[in-house]
Amino acid sequence: MTQQQPIKRIYLSRCLAVVMSALFATLCMPDAHAAAGKPFSLESFHQALKADPVSPTPPADADAAPTLRDEALPFDDPIEPVNRAIHGFNRLVFDYVIDPTALVVIDNTSAELRNGIFNVMENLREPITVSSALIEGDVRGAGSAATRFLINSTIGVLGYYDVAREQGYERQARSVEQALCRQNVPGGPYIVMPVLGSATIRDAAGRLATMYVQYMVLGLAVIPYRAVDIISHYIDRREEIRAADDMLLDNYAGYRSIYGQALSARCAEVDHAETSPIRP
Repeated sequence: MTQQQPIKRIYLSRCLAVVMSALFATLCMPDAHAAAGKPFSLESFHQALKADPVSPTPPADADAAPTLRDEALPFDDPIEPVNRAIHGFNRLVFDYVIDPTALVVIDNTSAELRNGIFNVMENLREPITVSSALIEGDVRGAGSAATRFLINSTIGVLGYYDVAREQGYERQARSVEQALCRQNVPGGPYIVMPVLGSATIRDAAGRLATMYVQYMVLGLAVIPYRAVDIISHYIDRREEIRAADDMLLDNYAGYRSIYGQALSARCAEVDHAETSPIRP
């Protein structure tokens, strides 16, 4: 018995480390598709790959400076080697925490239940939509989001049923990052944050501010909220995401292009009354 105690302690410490890593990932990982301001699709991946199909090829002249900017992208990538290393870490979190958890949920729940939970998570995001619309000065969009939240939180049973959509109030894809962009706040260079993923300096600030507000409102309940939200949104697009991953010759360059095109799309001056449902 005395010889087995150190082994047990080491085993438990490793298990605890794995659990804490998974918990941190589910707390911090953002919903990339909602932040992008438009639904994920294979078509968007094809377009991104055309813009930046592979990583920059080293110049023929050894003395020439490496290319750190793709003219098709709305930002510079001055610390690409560092970003690539962090991106690789994030992929490990994705492959060994997010995807396996999603598979367990898929195998043990019905499609109807998963769709209802997805709607609940989207309903809880409506106050952020209201705030983002007000930052943009879009009173009409803010009113529509507030109405959706009121209807779905009551008649829709906390948002489980999207009753508001049936009444003509479409879900809007808005974020604080989008609002800051449309207020002409400079974006800054491209960065990849540990676990939090792709961003510019401006988007990182908006994303962290959103997470801080969520924590102030929900307290420690933000942990299960973020966990369910991440898994729910990933399941909604899992097949397309995995298929697109298989097509990427350079995973880092592909995701950078996708983020760049999504950034340009959500920062474009469009009719603020126009809505963009998450689901196709």
